[in-house]
Amino acid sequence: MAGELTNIDQFPDIKAFVKETGFKCWAGEIGFGRPCVGIYNPLTECYVAYQVYNEEDYSIDAEHTVAVAQKPNCAYHKGPYLAILVEDLSEKFIDMALQRLNKWIRTVRRAGYKIACYQERNSITALAAGGMVVQKAIVNVDWIDRVNARTIAHTDAQLKKGGRRGLV
Repeated sequence: MAGELTNIDQFPDIKAFVKETGFKCWAGEIGFGRPCVGIYNPLTECYVAYQVYNEEDYSIDAEHTVAVAQKPNCAYHKGPYLAILVEDLSEKFIDMALQRLNKWIRTVRRAGYKIACYQERNSITALAAGGMVVQKAIVNVDWIDRVNARTIAHTDAQLKKGGRRGLV
C-alpha cells in the first residue's frame, strides 16, 4: 500500500500538519528500498528533513531541535527525515508507524516550526536532478533568520520554474 495516506482522521496532528504545510503523509521507501511512513514533499518527491547541513564542512546550518530530541527510535537513521521505518507496508505496520509519527509531529507543532528551502548537492536525488535539488526542511522558528543564506536561497516559485521536479 504505497503512496499518499489520506485516511488519517484518527491522527489529528499529522492531518493538521499536512494541511498547514501542503506536504503529504506517505507510505513508501526511503534510502535503498527501506519501507517507511513519513511526511513527504510531493514537489520534490522526497521526505521532509528536520536538519540542514552545510555541504562544505557538514556542520548544521539549521534544525528543528525538538524534532531531533524527540525522534522515535524507529525513525529513519541515515538521514534527518520525518520518516518512520516499518517492517513492511501492510496495514498493521502502517498504523503503528502513523501512531509514532503523529506523536512526533505533535511535539514539533507544539514547539512551533518554519519551513526552509535549501540546496542539496550531495545526494542521489540531486545527482538524478542534474547536480542540485532544492529541498524543504522544518526548522526552529528562531533559526530561520540564522540559516546560512547560501543554503536557504530559493522560493517555491523559483523551484517550479525549473521545469523538472527538483531542479531550479
